[in-house]
Amino acid sequence: MSIDQTTSVRMRSVADLEVLRYTPEEKTLLHLRSIMTLAVMYGSLVFASYHPRFLWAAFLINMFSAVRYSGYIHALNHAYLGAKRVPWLLEVLPAPYSPFILGFSEVQRIHLTHHQYETVDGDPDNFVIAGRSKLLIFLKCAFIFEHWFFYAVRHHWLTHRFWVGYACRLALFAGLLLGTDPWTFLIGFVLATKLGTGASFFIFSYLAHVQHGKRGNYLLPLPAPLVVANHVLIGRYAADPAGFHATHHARPSLSCGRLDVAHRAMTVSG
Repeated sequence: MSIDQTTSVRMRSVADLEVLRYTPEEKTLLHLRSIMTLAVMYGSLVFASYHPRFLWAAFLINMFSAVRYSGYIHALNHAYLGAKRVPWLLEVLPAPYSPFILGFSEVQRIHLTHHQYETVDGDPDNFVIAGRSKLLIFLKCAFIFEHWFFYAVRHHWLTHRFWVGYACRLALFAGLLLGTDPWTFLIGFVLATKLGTGASFFIFSYLAHVQHGKRGNYLLPLPAPLVVANHVLIGRYAADPAGFHATHHARPSLSCGRLDVAHRAMTVSG
């Protein structure tokens, strides 16, 4: 179902929206969950370095946690819509996981630009979803964070403040590399996060925007058991913005953790 081409979404009342916006308590919870997710990812790698037989566990943890962490950062992108400043710790922590590590403000700017242009000229994600080869699109999705980094470089978005935070993020990344053995790092971290990122953005950036060769904002309904499985494995904040992507684009200020409620509160008319 395409919001852009076949339907229009209207809320029953403005009051329906207000209770679905991000609350201060939800922002705090998102901060805590993102930090805990990073700690679990990094901790699993260090543990697997000393206990190689658990490399498979670190691989699975990092593959699913990479998607979960992206969901929290994406939600915080929208939770801080219009904010002049964001917490210092949020700026210092990595938004993605790569040597080419953008900070929160840069990732937020890229994502809000995507919301502004929505698959037309000017959308930073157009490069990722372009083409007919699904394998090539998947590979571009796997390296979307690196694409964003060089996109920001080309558009001169990296300020002095960015480089201060970048030094902190790069030191964290270097510490992770030095604190784990190379095999664990490559398999348990690099490969795991690339597979997780590729799969999640193939759904979130490609399938939710391109169907039958036509670009737009689409809903991706799933059977109830798969919805429950996604909530368990990657969390509601990663799963629901994909399933209710058209709803998310129609009302980007609403909490990504309540998109199912928002969708039910909407009337869909032809």
